[in-house]
Amino acid sequence: MTAREAGLDDELTDQIDRFEESDFPDSWKVALRLTDATILSPNLVDDALRVQARQHFTDVQITEILFDIMKWSWQKTLVALRVEAEIEGVKDVRFGADGHAIHA
Repeated sequence: MTAREAGLDDELTDQIDRFEESDFPDSWKVALRLTDATILSPNLVDDALRVQARQHFTDVQITEILFDIMKWSWQKTLVALRVEAEIEGVKDVRFGADGHAIHA
């Protein structure tokens, strides 16, 4: 299932872009803060953000969030290194509800 098939639309992506001013629940905002900090500047994962994360999530949930961030952002390393190799036979990668890749 793609994000669009699961309900992601332009309105929601606009809200995500401005999540701090959105009406998202505090837990979503903390998860998005953690995501931004992890991807853009890991030194922003400071004591204050750690406290916020632990107010809303268990250690297991925080670990899962961080693994999801890495799963979806690993290609940034390839872009930075200008490595653009295609995976033979894979044109579209989707993830099932269980988190495993479904190769099309």
